[in-house]
Amino acid sequence: MAGFFPHARAMPKFFLVAFAIAASSSFAAPAVDNAKPEHSRALADARHEPTASGTAQNTSRAEATAEGANRAVQNVASAAASTAAVPNSPAVNPREGNASTSDRTAAEGKEGFTISGLYVKVSDLAMVLVTLLLAVFTFALWLATWGLFKEARSAGLTAEKSATAALESARVAGEMVNAMIARESARWIVAGMGMQLNAIARANSGYTGVLTVDLKNIGRSDAEVVSTAVKTAFGKISPEPDYGGADVVDASSFGNTVRAAWIHQIRLPITGHIGLTETQARACNNGEPMWLYGYIRYRDYLNRMWVTGFIGQVTSSVNWFPYRGAAGDDTGGGAFLPVASNVGADAYTYTRLEDE
Repeated sequence: MAGFFPHARAMPKFFLVAFAIAASSSFAAPAVDNAKPEHSRALADARHEPTASGTAQNTSRAEATAEGANRAVQNVASAAASTAAVPNSPAVNPREGNASTSDRTAAEGKEGFTISGLYVKVSDLAMVLVTLLLAVFTFALWLATWGLFKEARSAGLTAEKSATAALESARVAGEMVNAMIARESARWIVAGMGMQLNAIARANSGYTGVLTVDLKNIGRSDAEVVSTAVKTAFGKISPEPDYGGADVVDASSFGNTVRAAWIHQIRLPITGHIGLTETQARACNNGEPMWLYGYIRYRDYLNRMWVTGFIGQVTSSVNWFPYRGAAGDDTGGGAFLPVASNVGADAYTYTRLEDE
C-alpha cells in the first residue's frame, strides 16, 4: 500500500487538523443545542447566571474553557507544522492503483509470455534468435572460407603440377625440335684415314708422301666447309687437343659445299714440316703410337657455324720402309684406325656450335 499511497502515514494528521478547525469553529459560533462542546455550554451558562457563586463558577468554567481552547490551538498548530513538513503528493485512489497494476500486467503480457512457469520477453527471445542466427552464419562463413582455402591450395598444387608438366613438355618439345634440326643438319663421320709413303733411298732417307682424312656427310642437308686443320703427334697423347702448329687449310673458293652422302677429303703432304724422320719411323715400327688429329669447320643450312673434331691412331701394319727398287716400294704407308675409349683421347672427338 505504501507504494500506491506514498502519504498514507500523514493522513491522521490531516484528520487531526480538520478536527481542530472544526472545534475552533464550534467555539466561535453561538450555542444552539446540547451537542455543543463543554466549554461552549459553560460560557452560555455563565452568561445567564447572575449570582455571585454562579459568577465564580462561571469564571472558573471560562478559565477552563480558555485553557482548553489554547490547548486545542496548540495542537492545531503542531499538526499544521507536521503536515507542512510532509511533501505534498496527490492522493491515490486504490482503484486507480489496481487499474495501473492491471494495465502494467496487460502490457507485460503483450511484451512476453510464460513457458513452464518461466516468463520470457519477446525482445529477449528475439535477441537470442538473432544471436543464434549470427553464430550459424559465422560458422557457415568459416566453412566457406575453409573450403575456399582448400580449393585455393588444391588449385595451387594443380597449377604447380601443370607448370611442371608444361616445362617438361617444353623441354621435350625443345629436344624434339633439336633432334629434327640435328637430323636435317650435316653430320660428319671419319670414312677413312691413312698415310701414303713414297719410296725412299736406303741411305739418308727422307720421307715424302701424304696424309689423308676422308670425312663423309651423313646428314640430310648440305654443309659449307670453311676450314680444316690436321696435326700429327708421337708417343703419349695429351688429354686435351692442342692445335698449335697444325696445318690449317681455309676454303680457297666459294661454293665449297659438301652435299649429303658426299665425302670431303683432307690431304696433308708429308714433309719436314710434319717431322716424320727415319728415327720416328723406326720407333713407330717398334710399337710407339702415332696420332693424326684435327677438325673441320662448316656452316649448316641454318647458317650456323659448327666444328667437328676427329683423331686416329696408326696401325702396326704400316710399311715404314718402302725402299726404292725393292719389291713393294710403292706400297709404303698404311691406315689409321679409331682410337680406343681407354686411351684417354675422348676430348678429340666432338661436334659443337662454334659460339658455345
